[in-house]
Parts: sequence; structure tokens; C-alpha cells
Amino acid sequence: MNITHRTKRRNSVTSVKGSKAPKVPTASELQIHIALVHRLRLQCRPGVKFWHTANGEKRSPRDAAKLRAMGVLAGVPDLIFVWSEAGGNFGPFPKILFLEIKKVGGRLSPAQSEFGTWCAWNNIPWFTTDNVDDAVLILRHHGILPPEGQTWFNVPVQGLKRPGELA
Repeated sequence: MNITHRTKRRNSVTSVKGSKAPKVPTASELQIHIALVHRLRLQCRPGVKFWHTANGEKRSPRDAAKLRAMGVLAGVPDLIFVWSEAGGNFGPFPKILFLEIKKVGGRLSPAQSEFGTWCAWNNIPWFTTDNVDDAVLILRHHGILPPEGQTWFNVPVQGLKRPGELA
């Protein structure tokens, strides 16, 4: 009989016999980000533009000063999505969504929390996630990714014309 119990060490499980169970690796923020962007490139709704604003990389003091002078804003989320939806008599309504990606157990910086609060006060969709599955659910809910098991070729999208379709 092999009974396990938690030790004081973080994320390690020791059996009665004294041997450690293998530690389950968690994905880094970079791995989550790249996996999600790969999926978006394959499945993103036509007409949606998304990008990553490279705010978080290490830079020389000179480059950091130059970027601040150019208007870099601390706390801007990792992915930004912009699209429009049919708006009846008033034309298309612009839409925006912000998505911050963290590693499992990662915390928001004060600037990121402040940006999220600003979005909440202005009724702008802003989300944070630590895994691809939750990000996919968020993006499906907002119509950026197609429903489970479907593609945009068999999902009617309001205001979207397929190639060769008459206006």
C-alpha cells in the first residue's frame, strides 16, 4: 500500500516509502501565450485584428527611456482584440477586448491591476487567465473563436460576407 502525504516543500508529494512522486510541470506564461496565438492564427474570426504589445521584455535604460517617450503604457495587457459588429442603421459598432496572460500562480503588477480597474470603470472587456482552455472559453463567449467543434465557414456571423457572396 502506497500512501502519500504533502510535505512542507511546495508541490512535492512523498510516499510512505520516502520516494518523491514526479512533479507535474506547469506551463510558463510564454508557452501559454504562444499556444493561444497559434490557435488564434488558425481559428480567429475573420475581421478580428489582434496583436501583442511588447511591454514586458528586459531593455537597456536607453531603450526604455525612448519607448516611454514614444508613449509606451505600463500595464497594457498581453493581447488586444479589435473588431466591428453590424449596428443596424448606425453602421458597425467597434469592439475591443483585452486579455492578460499569467503563468499559473502569477500575479498582476500594480500597473496591470490599475489598467483592469480602468477597463471595468469604462465597461471595456478585460480578462486575465493562466491557461489556454479558459482563454478559449473567453474568446468563444465574445465571438472571436468559433463554437466548440465548428469553424467560421459553417457559423453565420452577423455582418460578415463570405468570399464571392453578393452584398
